[in-house]
Formats: sequence, structure tokens, C-alpha cells
Amino acid sequence: MVLNSLKRLQSEFAWNFFTLFEDVSADATKNLALFNIIVSNIHLYFADNKTIDILDVGCGRRYTYTLLLQSIGYKVTGIDTVYANTRELPIKRCVNNLRFNGPKIFCKTVVEEINGSRAKYSKRIYELSGIKLSSNNIDLMKINAEATTFQDESFDLIISIDVFEHLFNLDKVIYEIHRITKRGGLVFLIIDLFASKYGAHWPRYKQTEKIAWQHLLDNNIYVPNNLNRLRENDFIAALTNKFEVIELLRHIDHDTKTFLTADLKGKLDQYAEEELITDRLILVLKK
Repeated sequence: MVLNSLKRLQSEFAWNFFTLFEDVSADATKNLALFNIIVSNIHLYFADNKTIDILDVGCGRRYTYTLLLQSIGYKVTGIDTVYANTRELPIKRCVNNLRFNGPKIFCKTVVEEINGSRAKYSKRIYELSGIKLSSNNIDLMKINAEATTFQDESFDLIISIDVFEHLFNLDKVIYEIHRITKRGGLVFLIIDLFASKYGAHWPRYKQTEKIAWQHLLDNNIYVPNNLNRLRENDFIAALTNKFEVIELLRHIDHDTKTFLTADLKGKLDQYAEEELITDRLILVLKK
């Protein structure tokens, strides 16, 4: 038991250390692709109306989608349990980062500032999209999505990207999102699925054929403790209790099939093949 705990600590350290030095270009490319999906849906359902009220649930330390949407003229608020504030002076921001986020996130943020990854990320976003990121007057709030301070029916559109797989009180969050969405308003979700080949959120340096689906087969493999391990049907069942599904898309990685050998299929027979090769769910929901 002690040996397993030590191995887990070692894996967690390696995990967090190496992710600090991953290629920000790949992150920027992936996030812009998701952002383009968001904007396409805004154009489709709101005719590019820049006056709509948008909430980004789980905006994260980089608050990528909040920042991108604001930078192209939308009115958007970003919320997260992680503290982020662009208006404070650097020293105060560092002190509050340690105070509110704890030593692990604080250290990651400091390293990112030192190695310049945040600046490189913004530069790459601009190179790929032509969008010059501006954090002037950005609206970021440290709020738990289970119990926000917003009034009923405050938002026309709520987005949440790669967040729902981290929620452990899913029903509470769905109830709260439903409460603060305007009648007739929409919720746009992208959910990373745990049953996919790298559903344990492996850092890129570990994403190889050898490790594919091992998180489903080996209980001793390190999996971040902030993943709820829910399956596609769990999410759909919870969401349809409160919302009407307008659109449901499965992002299938067809290259994954080359990794899914007959031996692996046999070991993972409790999962349908489609579930194993689907890495993301994309949903548009209506209140």
C-alpha cells in the first residue's frame, strides 16, 4: 500500500512537471478548433448577435474561450473555482494565486510565467487566427458552478469546454446552469470522455499506442483524481433531466481503430467499440 502511494506521488509529480513544458502550439491549435465550433454555433443559433449574455463555466487559469470571445466583441463572463485576475499588479496576483489556488497551481503558474509559455500561447493564437487577445475589462469570477450568485435566467448562452468530466456533483451543476439560463436559451458543451484511448488526460509525451486504454484495464495506473470517470450515457441521462437536446455529435477518432486490437476488444468487452473510439461529446441543449 505504501509502495503504491509512493508510485502515485511519483506519477503525479512527473505528470504535473512535464505538462509545464509541452508545446503550447498544439494547445493553441486544439483550442482554436474548439473555439471555431463555439462561434459557428453562435452564428447558427444567435445570428452573430453580439449583445447576448454569455457565461463560460470552468474558464480555467488561461480563460481561453472567455478571452477569445471578448476579443472579438462578445459580452462574456468566465467563472471557475481557480483564482485568476488580470487587473491586479503581478506581486499581488502571485500572493492571491498562492492564497486561493494552493501551492501546486501556484508553482505551475510561476513556471509558466518564467518559461514564457503564456506569452507564447497568446502569440500562437494570434498567428493562427489573427485574433489579438485583449484582457482589458475581462470579467472573471472565482465561483463554484454548483452555487453561483447570478440571478435566475441571466444568460442567453452558457458554454463549458472540457469541464464536465471533472465535475463530481454533476446534478448540482446542471440544476444551477438550468436556473441561470434564460428560457429558450442554450447550453453548449464539449465533454472529454473517459472511455476514449487517452481518456485519463495523458500528457502528450505519454500518448502512445502502448498506453492506449490502459486506464480502463489497470487500476494501478495513475489517473488524475479530478476526473469523475463518467461514461457517455451518464452525461446524457443527467443533462436530459433538465434540458432538451438540440444537437448531439460524437467526435470519433478513426485512427484509433488501428490501436484497438482484437485482444484489447476482448479485454474491454463491457464497452462498445464506438464508445472506445469517441473522444468527445459535443452537445447543444435548450431550456
